[in-house]
Amino acid sequence: MADSLNLKISKILSRLADSKELIGSNPFKISAIRKASNTVANSNDSFHLIDDYQKIPGIGPSIAKKIAEIKLTGRLSELDELDEKIPAAFWELSKIRGLGLGSMKKLFKEKIFSYESLKENIFKNDLAFFSKSQNENIRRGIKLYASYKGKFLLSEGQDIFEAIQNKYHHIDFRETGGLRRCDEVLECVELIYICDPGFNIGNFASSLKGRVQGEQIEFSYNGRSIKVSISKKNEFGKRWLETTSTKKHLDSLKLYKVESEEEIYDLNGYSYIPPELRIWNPCEFKKNVPELLSIDDINLDMHMHTNWSDGFDSIDDMVSGSCAKGYSRIAITDHSKSASYAGGLKEESLFDQVSYIKNKNWDLEVLTGTECDILNDGSLDYDDSVLEKVDWVVASIHQNLNGDQTERILKALENPHINVLGHSTGRKLLTREGYDVDWPKVFSKLLERNIALEINGNPERLDVDASIAKNASKSGVKLSLNTDAHSIKQLDFMKMAVNQARRAGLDSSFVLNSDYQI
Repeated sequence: MADSLNLKISKILSRLADSKELIGSNPFKISAIRKASNTVANSNDSFHLIDDYQKIPGIGPSIAKKIAEIKLTGRLSELDELDEKIPAAFWELSKIRGLGLGSMKKLFKEKIFSYESLKENIFKNDLAFFSKSQNENIRRGIKLYASYKGKFLLSEGQDIFEAIQNKYHHIDFRETGGLRRCDEVLECVELIYICDPGFNIGNFASSLKGRVQGEQIEFSYNGRSIKVSISKKNEFGKRWLETTSTKKHLDSLKLYKVESEEEIYDLNGYSYIPPELRIWNPCEFKKNVPELLSIDDINLDMHMHTNWSDGFDSIDDMVSGSCAKGYSRIAITDHSKSASYAGGLKEESLFDQVSYIKNKNWDLEVLTGTECDILNDGSLDYDDSVLEKVDWVVASIHQNLNGDQTERILKALENPHINVLGHSTGRKLLTREGYDVDWPKVFSKLLERNIALEINGNPERLDVDASIAKNASKSGVKLSLNTDAHSIKQLDFMKMAVNQARRAGLDSSFVLNSDYQI
């Protein structure tokens, strides 16, 4: 779980920087605040335990004072003053793809202060202060936002569940619904509670500051909807199974009022089916329920970034963090040169990094590598003469993400140096839909070239999804579970990749992460 104080400080500083930029404050001070926000977010130490903030690189006296105020009061008076000038509804616009802060400044100047106002205006006519393509992109962004408004990432749901457990530590809440299935995106956090005889649902709802809705209690936590199902102990198996499973899964089962889910599966002639697999028809597992991959099966991570490109931590830091995970091998895969927006390495810098890694002696094997951009024509960002000098190549599309990218990918996969096809739909959950791919063609080429398909554990990506991963494994394609970590803290993203692999029904034999030999 992300440190709650660090997260709060980082968010407040980030909002302060955005607010200052919106009203035209000093750009150097804004940049310093943004860097401090990033530093706090990526810190491996809780700010609960830090007293002298100025010992942290990039945090001077002014920002240290702001952090101290946030830590003491939970607020920042400077931001409160700016909030009086900027309507609260205005910040909803930042959630719309196609609206960066530069575009938001134009909307602010034109007194378009809310999502509803923008939608009303831009669907009538093009806004004169945007180009035609910008207007079209914003309209697409509004339609996408409307489809996911109110939803949130699985990782946020997991953090909320942990926070609720800490707050209500005397109540034995258990996870259910999409949270327990590890759905990528949630509409609410679903929990379940076993009640004792004489239980009063009204009193229980009041203790949570919630309301009774049938056999559920609903309340809000950090602005998110929490739904608690209530079950008697002797019916818990039925209630937990039906609240965890999708309709597709339940339609083939007869439910019984028993204490455990195992009993219900047994009465239906099945072995126990783990929650992550309850997105599928149980008939698929009539003969065999796979022994799903676990985090303990993972001993390598082959896609991560450092401060040589857009990562936060050094190579040595990432190696140290990976050692702490018990890994035997990692690959350092900073961005290639075309990713200038992400500090992509030119050839000479890549060679310097290769030399640095080759001349170090760590407690695990560290491969030299790159996350090499697949360019528009399907060629790779580095020449073969460069790629042959690194141990590991993750090939990914980062730019021009619209339409069908099958031919672009197929051409790239002809390159003899590629080991993994990275985050291969290009999606960003709740932000950007992925591009189209003819998967049977790509699976065939991956298999032919002995190239793995990535399951990217970044909570905003989780790319590929369970269905694609499942079909890839059936085609004989190996999956590579990676974090795409940009800091030590993000090495924890491997848990998210494992969740996705479990939803696809994968065991350790389908992935590169346990015993892969180069």
